[in-house]
Amino acid sequence: MAGVVRKFCLFCRESLTKSTATNEHVIPQWLLRQFGISDRMISPAGWQRGNAPTLRSHPWSRLVVADICAHCNSGWLSDLENAAKPLLPPIAAGERRIGALREEESLVLARWAAKTTFLCQRTAGISGIIPLDAFWALRDAPGGIPGGTFVFGFQDDGDHPAPINGLQTRDWSVHAPYEDAIGITTAIRKTCKISLRVGRLHLLVAYFGSSGLEPVGWHRVHQPLYPSRCRLWIDAGFKIDRVTQRRESSMVLFHVALGAGLNCTQEQIARKVPPVLEELHEEFFAKYKHLDSGQENDQPVVRI
Repeated sequence: MAGVVRKFCLFCRESLTKSTATNEHVIPQWLLRQFGISDRMISPAGWQRGNAPTLRSHPWSRLVVADICAHCNSGWLSDLENAAKPLLPPIAAGERRIGALREEESLVLARWAAKTTFLCQRTAGISGIIPLDAFWALRDAPGGIPGGTFVFGFQDDGDHPAPINGLQTRDWSVHAPYEDAIGITTAIRKTCKISLRVGRLHLLVAYFGSSGLEPVGWHRVHQPLYPSRCRLWIDAGFKIDRVTQRRESSMVLFHVALGAGLNCTQEQIARKVPPVLEELHEEFFAKYKHLDSGQENDQPVVRI
């Protein structure tokens, strides 16, 4: 007798049964073993504005998404992991530089980042922003990257107590002509940005979908992985003596510095005073003190 239909596969839309449903690890098991953290406890947290966080504790190995079919899990998802395996460890250790990656390697890293961060958001415990058609596009779209998705990389030189960490927000520094101020507020509601740090490697996925927004990167910091070019940039300085350096300062700064633009030209952005990144850094840590709590556990995946 056929199993009872439970739901649909996130990636291929096939009906799931008890015999075809599988658990997909958000952080792949091979990478957890690489860092020896499969059993390390984490406390992923999800925020909605004005509400207390949704908090739970479990090992990294139990951060899974259940609505994936066996065919996808052992098929294209497995192929993507196998393609990423030679790349991630040396980049995470700083032995290879992002800027030296070949175009096809950058695409593999971007696809892996998009897949992993999309699944991270799926486990946030509150309503997701990324629609189902974006998950479908990860499997079916030419190049394997959904439309309106941008992926950036960065490498720092520090050692981190937590080998893997992540951050999700819907907060952007925005850039738009005055007449678009209302339009950009509406468009932002459909977006999110998700960071994932693996060792010294920082990956940042900006999901804009069909909002019409595009990323505004920090010159010489946000290195485009996909697409290979970012059209809009800020050239902001950063005075390290004006901030308190914290455990995840590089992740937070890389994350908050990425802005969103609507109907902008580079000339319009260049004429405006850039965001004060020192203030963004300090405001973030003042609001989310747990990221610098000094606890031995990995810090939570954050969604606000």
